[in-house]
This record gives sequence, C-alpha cells and structure tokens, in this order.
Amino acid sequence: MLTRTVKHTRGESGQILVYMMLAMTVTFVIGAIAVDIGLWFSERRGAQTDADFAALSGAWALLDPGATEADARDAATAALDANDEQLNADFFGEPDVYRRGTTGDSRCISVDVQHDSKPLFFAILGLASVTPDIGAHATACTGAANVPGDLIPIQLTDNPGECFTTEEIPIFTSMCPIEMAAQNNEPRGILDLEAPGGYCSYSPGAGEIVDLLANGASGICEINENEPPSCDPDGPWYDCVAIQDGNPQKVLDGIYARLSRDGGCDGPDAGSVDDFGETIRTVIDTGNEFTSIYEPLDCDPSTEVIEKSPRLVTLFVLEDEPSPGNAGYPIIAFAAFYIAGCANESEVVLSESDLGDRYCGPNFPVPGHAVVYGRFVNLIFTGSGISDPTDQTTAFGIALVE
Repeated sequence: MLTRTVKHTRGESGQILVYMMLAMTVTFVIGAIAVDIGLWFSERRGAQTDADFAALSGAWALLDPGATEADARDAATAALDANDEQLNADFFGEPDVYRRGTTGDSRCISVDVQHDSKPLFFAILGLASVTPDIGAHATACTGAANVPGDLIPIQLTDNPGECFTTEEIPIFTSMCPIEMAAQNNEPRGILDLEAPGGYCSYSPGAGEIVDLLANGASGICEINENEPPSCDPDGPWYDCVAIQDGNPQKVLDGIYARLSRDGGCDGPDAGSVDDFGETIRTVIDTGNEFTSIYEPLDCDPSTEVIEKSPRLVTLFVLEDEPSPGNAGYPIIAFAAFYIAGCANESEVVLSESDLGDRYCGPNFPVPGHAVVYGRFVNLIFTGSGISDPTDQTTAFGIALVE
C-alpha cells in the first residue's frame, strides 16, 4: 500500500504562524471593541436611569403648589448625586422647569444627563480619545391623575353645596354626602361602568352596583380632553360615563361589602376602623391635615403591590347634573375620596363622630334613608398618565412623559 507523506517547508510554517498571529490579533481587536461598546451601552442605560430618577424627583417637588423652579432643580440634583455611584454623572445644562398643557397647569421638569466614560481596551490600543458622548434625556410632569385606581360608580357634580364651594372647589374640611341612587327622586349619581373591550362606560344594559362599589371598575376611565368636553353619542367611552338607575339599598350593600375589608391599616387596633389619618402618609404638608397632599399607606407590606385601605376610593366629577339614559357625560376630573361611614338622612353630620355607622352595615337603622359620607383628599397616584389638573382635581399623578 502506498502512502503519501506531506512535508511543510520552513517557509510554509512561518506563513501559517503569521496567519495565526494575524487571526489572534484581529480576534483580540474585535473582542476589545465589543467589550468597550458593551460598556458604553451599559453606561447609556445607566444615564437613562439617572435621568429618569432625577426628573421624577424634581416632579415630586413640583407637587407642592408653593414650590419654585429652584426647588425642583435642587431635588433633581440631589437625586442625581445620590445615584451617582461611579462619580461620573452630571447635568448637561441646567434642568428646565416649565408648564405645559392647554391651561398650563401641569408642571414639568426636563433634564439631560451626561456620563463621562473611559475606554478600557481602546486605551490599550492607543485609542484613548475614541470615547462617545453618553447621555440621556427625561421629562416628568405633575398633574391630574389619568386612569387612577379604585374607581367606584359614584359621580359628583361640581355644583355649590356641601361638597363644593361657589367657585366649584372641593371643600376638604366638610363631610361630603355622596350620591345614592337614581330612583324615586333620589339624587342621580350611580354610573354604569360595565362596558365591552376594556372601556370605562357604555349605556346599554346595567352595571352590577354592589360589585362595582365593592371592587371598583375594571375598565379604563380617562379625563375628557375635548374642548369643550363632549362625548361620541354612540359609545362606548373611555372619557365619558353613562348613568343608570339604582336604589339606596344596593348602594349601602356595596359600600358595606367594601368596608368589610377595613382594618388592615389600623395598626395595633387591627380589625377596627381605618381612620382618615391611618390610611395616608403626608407628602406635602400644607399645615392643614385636610388640604395637605398624601400618598396611600400600604396596609399589607407583605404583598408586592400597595394594599390601600378600602376606604380610599376615586369618584367621578361631572359638570352637568346627569339623568339616566343613553347619553354619555364627559369626565372633567377625578376626586380622591375617603369613605367615612353612614348617617340617617335627617342627621346633621359635621365630623366622623356624628356618623351612625362607620361600616354602613345591614343593621344600620332605617337603611332606606341612609346617606354615605366622606372627605375629599389630595392623593398621589403613581403609575398612571396625567392630564391638566382643574379646580376639582384631588387625584394627582406624576409621570415620565419623555
């Protein structure tokens, strides 16, 4: 059997070695480029995180109606410094504080953050000057919470009375009676918040009042931003609501079902009433416990989501006194509200001590003639969009808009 022996000359071996060295060099250079580019991308993500936190912190400061532009910039700077673990972050220019929206009532802050970045392998290769500009932009605004949580099918019109002043501003220090039903000349205020496709409301059919009061609406409800506010007559609607007939007993049953879950925020007294001061934490102290700005307390810190007291709800504010039917009524604002309890309709209620039943339970005297009372509260909702606030707004939000 014949075999063939292949012999490499010394020159051929040298060529192979050169090719191998070239291949290793190219591989090293490619790897070095990939590592440095990866570091720059990571730095870019860090810059965006810093920008988001700085803008949100500045927006939190703007929640205070008395806050100045300097206050917002200081808050944004403090947030950037607190998160600058690598000591390489700074603002590119001064944070911009301004107002936006059709009325200019939404307050915003925009920041541009830059990160100094040093090459790793590029420096070894003698390319230390090859460093990209790494930065990020973010804008956060404060305003009226759009799509807030804990919406129940109760509306209030902003007409002057026990709930609103003659200037149509919520009366925070007053016990406000909420609407009960739309039958037999009762106040018209029960909403139909059952709609297909995740909408807020639709006029055909009737919503389950007890369930909606106990558990809240499942659809997406938004502030109507048409000028002037108007509704598509055919529906369904995100930014309008329809009125349905109801009866006082169903309202009481629904409120009782909701408040039966009460007590989680009552601390050592668990199982009794979550009083107003036990359901919220102060964010902006105005010197008045009723007009200060709050965020909900977490009644169950063991869960991942914030478990608010069932007494903290969101009501709809409408401009016109509605009537049952196929019409949609524009949502002009959302109002955060603390449900305090119930009293007979003949009673004068000035504070919680005047209430006959803090739970509106089935044993409450004369249930067909009871009224549900509560208080407006300036409450912060995170994670929702924002719109221009109005004088009727008590549900506020903070959101990144850029």
